Amino acid sequence: MVWEKGEIMGTWGTGITSSDIFKDIYDDFFQLYNNGNNIELISKELERKYQAVLLDEDESNEYYFALAKAKWECSALDKNLLLKIESIIESGSELKRWERLGASQSDLRKREKVINEFYKKLLTVNLKPRKIKKNNLRDSIFRKGDCLMIDLINGSYGAAIVLSEQAKSEFGLNLILMLDYYSNEIPVFDNFNNGFCLLEESIKKTYEPFIQYCYARFYKKAKYKFIKVASIEIELNYNSQNEMYSYGHWNFLGDYLLHVKTKGKKILDKIKVERYIKK
Repeated sequence: MVWEKGEIMGTWGTGITSSDIFKDIYDDFFQLYNNGNNIELISKELERKYQAVLLDEDESNEYYFALAKAKWECSALDKNLLLKIESIIESGSELKRWERLGASQSDLRKREKVINEFYKKLLTVNLKPRKIKKNNLRDSIFRKGDCLMIDLINGSYGAAIVLSEQAKSEFGLNLILMLDYYSNEIPVFDNFNNGFCLLEESIKKTYEPFIQYCYARFYKKAKYKFIKVASIEIELNYNSQNEMYSYGHWNFLGDYLLHVKTKGKKILDKIKVERYIKK
């Protein structure tokens, strides 16, 4: 999915680690690693969890890059994965992917340099394998049921509902449901209780609510302001271990809303918020 020329959704830059998908997989790898799982079991779990990514030609390369980097850091990079990275580079599939998604010629050259340097690093032996790191436990920023006003810093506001929270967990995740709300007026309770979901196109070419897990440790670096203005009862229970919702930065919530409302095509489908908060 492309926002505008050279601006690929979910990608922050041309660096090997500069994408939401890469970060999700890389972070999941080390969450499992730091919990004492062996590399083989970690690989099987990631393959299961990210099956949809592996089947998507516009996302699968990020999976292999993230897994290769993580394994190399643990001095556990296997020959088959190295050959897969080599195949991606030699076939030109990564640059074709970026070109297909609308990257500029400048970014294509930068990306080509980055992936070639990445491959050269993978060919070296890591003499200092990463040690298991004790995870710091975090609480979520917001509570389940919090209704959030998003100050988009352009005179407009968005709205979101917190579907879940975590206490004393590694990431302190909040699951955020974005609302189809974009106004110069602060949202009120009725906007949340009787509102509609902000939608995005899925890999199945259907429209689904924009729902994302956000990390507690990235909250302070968010460029948008998230302020609780009301609370609502959430009857459904969500668990990050059982759902396939994406993970990302708080900034992406506002970025996507602004994109949809100012640059994206008009979506006529409607899904009530009620479906995601009540049994």
